[in-house]
Amino acid sequence: HRTTKEKVAFPETIINGEGEYNIGEKTLVLKKYVEKEIFIFPDAAASFIYADLSKIEMPLTLRTRRDGDIINPFGMRGTMKLKKYLNSKGVSKHKRDEILLLANDNEVLWVVGVGLSNKIGVTSVPTHVIEVI
Repeated sequence: HRTTKEKVAFPETIINGEGEYNIGEKTLVLKKYVEKEIFIFPDAAASFIYADLSKIEMPLTLRTRRDGDIINPFGMRGTMKLKKYLNSKGVSKHKRDEILLLANDNEVLWVVGVGLSNKIGVTSVPTHVIEVI
């Protein structure tokens, strides 16, 4: 029998460019941003983001959290532990192991439905649209 401490292993998906990637029952869609007239930043809780991937090297990983994860929250200076970030965003403990993360090694770039990192935050024009459906 399992103890409550034991984590359920979620799959990990390598993202190495534009396309569709499956993880569990979800699909991540990474596509180039096509310039159009209306550009509205989605709510932090949205399941899609506009991203600037021009400074990011592939591959990225779509996964759940791990010990040692850090994030540089959008609009803030410096990095913080993911656990502290999730606390500050009011994410309940039982949801934390289910939240999908787009990460580069141990650095989280997007906490799906919670918020994103300065590393991919858009300062002028996005390069990509990333959505989880």
